[in-house]
Amino acid sequence: MKLKKLLLQLSLLLTFVSAGSLVVSTSAHALGNPSGVDADATQLSGNTYNSQRDAANLVDGSTNGGDYGPGSYPNQDSGVYANGVSGGRITTKTTKFWVKFTAPDYGSMHLTHGYFNQKVYPDISYTFNGKPISLVRNSVTSWITGTPTSVTKFPSGWTELDVDLRGLGDTITLPINIGFSYDYKEDYVAEGTAMYYTVQLKADPDVIKNMGDITIDGGGTIASSAHTVTGTAQPNLKVKLTGLDGTHVAQADSTGKFTINLGTDTLKTLNATSSITATEYNDFGDSKSASATVVNTVPLTITSGTPSLTVSPDDWDAHIAGKSSSEIATWIASQTGMTATKPDGTTPSTLAYDTTDGDSLKATVAGGTQDVTMNVSDADGNASTTPATISVTRGAGKLQFGDMTNMVFGNGATLPIPGQKTLYAPGDYQINISDTREMGSAWYVTANATPMTATDGSNRTLSGHIVYEDGNGTRTQLDSGNAVPVASGKRDSNSTDIAKSWNQDGKSYDGSSVPAGVYLDANPNIYAAGGATGYSGSITWSLTDAPGN
Repeated sequence: MKLKKLLLQLSLLLTFVSAGSLVVSTSAHALGNPSGVDADATQLSGNTYNSQRDAANLVDGSTNGGDYGPGSYPNQDSGVYANGVSGGRITTKTTKFWVKFTAPDYGSMHLTHGYFNQKVYPDISYTFNGKPISLVRNSVTSWITGTPTSVTKFPSGWTELDVDLRGLGDTITLPINIGFSYDYKEDYVAEGTAMYYTVQLKADPDVIKNMGDITIDGGGTIASSAHTVTGTAQPNLKVKLTGLDGTHVAQADSTGKFTINLGTDTLKTLNATSSITATEYNDFGDSKSASATVVNTVPLTITSGTPSLTVSPDDWDAHIAGKSSSEIATWIASQTGMTATKPDGTTPSTLAYDTTDGDSLKATVAGGTQDVTMNVSDADGNASTTPATISVTRGAGKLQFGDMTNMVFGNGATLPIPGQKTLYAPGDYQINISDTREMGSAWYVTANATPMTATDGSNRTLSGHIVYEDGNGTRTQLDSGNAVPVASGKRDSNSTDIAKSWNQDGKSYDGSSVPAGVYLDANPNIYAAGGATGYSGSITWSLTDAPGN
């Protein structure tokens, strides 16, 4: 009784374990990848996955020895898996493919015409410069042994093919061919490797359509003496340059601008003899290109009469603010005596200057300095290879006195001793302000005077004062020891004569209505020693850009 119970429990346990194993196995095949395919792999799909073909096609650039080739082809009905996949497409992160081939409908893959077929194997390839190149990095087992004329047996599982697609879009271009290759040989006739594809991974036309257009600066031509190639592309995409020796890749910035620097080389030294092509590409290998004709040119050497330039506010407004980079560069060249010469020492008759620093220069504040790199080209396409650098300072301008003349009260005539306090105006005189600052900049003038003393050597002080009358009845002594505000205004021209409205041609005033200006306020007890006596003094004028300074 106990034995039967034990056997019954054991039977139930075995049944439970068996059922559990079945569930796990069924779940793994239903929800995961096929056995033999890594869990992180994804089946390729979408409009770039092209498998709609009746038979395998010869890879572009491959040969099968003329008319020789397989008479039948294996089937590939289970699709293709790969890792590093996004949206059903391979990317630069893809490192593995999984493929599975089965016997053709005729039962075997027949290799015709008596070649000795040394090896038949799954393969992945692309075409570069007209030649097919295999991408497979790992060792793959051949479908045949010996030299049979047909393949009768294919692997029952999935075959892993290891690749390195980090150069996808750059050194590796679409389409990617997935299929098989075979090595063939016939004594004294031909030998080689024939590469076929049953699946082709192509570019996405919708993605390419929506890519930003790529351009090469220069309007379709570029000088063979160029050290750099610039242009615009889809922001943040990589850009490669072909048509010259070497590998040249850059990345467009967030605005789409790109610069490919050739260093000390030029297009000419890198054998770009006819044209160059700039190609923008993404991580899927989709790409768009633009070409420019290479024009045979010579380098121009820039020379400048001065390495620096200070620009006045007026010139800044006229030649920098609101101007294009070429307009700014042309004006700077004219101000610095800049020119350019060919290697033979001659100077082209027409020169066009430009700079890439126009925007940063326009943003310079007053008193600031910006280095401006200058380039030049001529009508024949010759261009500078090494720019000139000019240190440009945005000048603040100057506020200073200009021409000033002496004051002679009474306009040179001998003044009578007044019978009462009298104001004597000077004759014609000038107090000019020279101002090259920005228009609208404020200015302020103050004045203070020394007492007038006799010119006969006695140093006798005149009975009276030098005063400023504001024209509204307020009169202030200038010889009291304090600076007196006498004028103010804002720049509206390069020169202002503040005394222009003060000139009263030596008139005298003894009433209350007196025009604005500087006067001699004479008392009736002036000492004249029975004859004419001269008196003189000095006025100190002060000019500032702020009141009270």
